[in-house]
Amino acid sequence: AGRELRAKVELRTDEEAAAPWRALGAPGRERLVELLGEPWLEVIGSGLLPSENTLGIGKV
Repeated sequence: AGRELRAKVELRTDEEAAAPWRALGAPGRERLVELLGEPWLEVIGSGLLPSENTLGIGKV
């Protein structure tokens, strides 16, 4: 029962997390990447963010 519940929760969170990306549409996603590309690479390269996600998702 626990594994089944976790799988359902994971599926639901994936679906909810995808909604904003769908709402942006392809042009919006491309623009977001354009705007955040270099700053995001700098943030990742700074070492200030934990390499392990606090939710246990894995390495960023």
